[in-house]
Amino acid sequence: LVGASRAIRIGSFDPGYGEHVAHYQWLPGSQVLPRCKFVLTQGGAGSTYQALRAGVPVACIPSHRNHVALARILEKLEAGILLYMETWQQQLKEMPLDVNKLQAGARALSTHMQHIDGPGNAATAMLDLIS
Repeated sequence: LVGASRAIRIGSFDPGYGEHVAHYQWLPGSQVLPRCKFVLTQGGAGSTYQALRAGVPVACIPSHRNHVALARILEKLEAGILLYMETWQQQLKEMPLDVNKLQAGARALSTHMQHIDGPGNAATAMLDLIS
């Protein structure tokens, strides 16, 4: 759907994408993500942040409510989409994927993120909560 030359999967969980998807237990995100056209993730803060920081749009298939909340924000910013495991195919039929628009949104976010220490800010916020 996104016009990528190949698809890769990183991690131990196998959702059954098939043999056409190359699998790696681990890859260095800072080197791989800038070469990606699109990232599919559960919508957790870590993987989503890394993809957006690299200027790559994200499709979130959430496993928790906070993933849904983050994906909805990304949809408003036109840098990602929210898909549900049970209905993603129908969703994409009803809402065609505009990859160019999502890539532009992700690149715009990336530009803003270059001046923000997201992980540092999150760590400070967590320390403030427990101090």
